[in-house]
Amino acid sequence: MVAVLLLVRPQKTEEPTATATQSGNGNVQIQGQTVNVQGTISTGEEEVPASRLSDGRILVDASPEYLVGLFKEHTSIQAEKLVEAFIGKWIRLSGPVGNVSARGEDKATVTFESNTLESAVVLMVFNGKQVVENHLRVLRKGDPITVIGQIRSVSSLFLDLENCELEKP
Repeated sequence: MVAVLLLVRPQKTEEPTATATQSGNGNVQIQGQTVNVQGTISTGEEEVPASRLSDGRILVDASPEYLVGLFKEHTSIQAEKLVEAFIGKWIRLSGPVGNVSARGEDKATVTFESNTLESAVVLMVFNGKQVVENHLRVLRKGDPITVIGQIRSVSSLFLDLENCELEKP
């Protein structure tokens, strides 16, 4: 009788979900697999190379389009989980200046020029009165810059970076 019930009872199948979690030891747990972030960060679909800056910060080699694209390919709840592996990591981006907006005397937000509505908007927040006065205030639209910033958040429209630094050419 038990054998008949086991054969007749429908088996519950688990739906695969996209997940990415990070442990305190620098590893990322993705769909049950642990990935060392010193080599790559994986969303389960693709691996993103990661390295360390000289001071030990983890630098990911991902484009803004890739990160924002996670929200175009997945539901928000899934994409937010995938993006968790990137939050707090650092990213290096280059492009022409679109705008520099002061936020008080010691903070400014910089954006890149945007040629299409499809491209991700990158908001780069810089701190420090000297940085604002000596470096950002003199930038003109179109000036090429390279920035290292810490990933604060990602949404379907924006990549938000904090603690940004201008890299010397």
